[in-house]
Amino acid sequence: MGKNTSFYYCVCEELHSQDPDAFETMVADIAKCITDALSECKSLLDESPQDASGLGGNGLLLTSALRELCTNKKAASCLTKVPSFLLPPADSPQASEWVGGPPPPQIPRGANPNQINFIRRMQEMSNSRMRRSGKGLEKDTVLGNVLRLGLPWKHESVLSSYANPVRRSPKDIDQISDGHRRQLELYQSKCNELIRQLVVAGEQPRKKVSIYLDALGCFRS
Repeated sequence: MGKNTSFYYCVCEELHSQDPDAFETMVADIAKCITDALSECKSLLDESPQDASGLGGNGLLLTSALRELCTNKKAASCLTKVPSFLLPPADSPQASEWVGGPPPPQIPRGANPNQINFIRRMQEMSNSRMRRSGKGLEKDTVLGNVLRLGLPWKHESVLSSYANPVRRSPKDIDQISDGHRRQLELYQSKCNELIRQLVVAGEQPRKKVSIYLDALGCFRS
């Protein structure tokens, strides 16, 4: 029937008109279910197991669900209000908190090159992270769980897709590579659509996205 007449849009508008706080809580709960499932995926080839709510699937399916959630501007705005959308402010006590385990060992003064390399490997293998850090941005935020997914060549799912290469023709290998490339392009497109839905949802959601992207650039540099 035209713009803003879909069943989903009407449901969101009705729920928001009845109880805005309950609507915001509902969106936050849905976002948590999706991001929890996304956190189980290590690459685009992985499938997260179904949780108690029955939600599961691969990164493309879960990101598509998050994007569809944000097709309503009120829902998109509520998503940017959940605590996990942004890292804690740099001047907050939470910024320096460690999560995921004890802090990894730090490189002591006077360490020789072998000791430095060993400690750095231990730091990379550690699951612990400060809440406000590059790891925190990747693992503890909504968009971080979305944007971190790809096809890292060392991941077992990617390596297994090229199993027994000597028994395959060059054409087979090219087809696998082309399939991975198309999957990455499709996923990138879905990520772009999600960001766009958040940006056009209003001034406050747009500011939250800008803050997230600024943090992304800061920690990458």
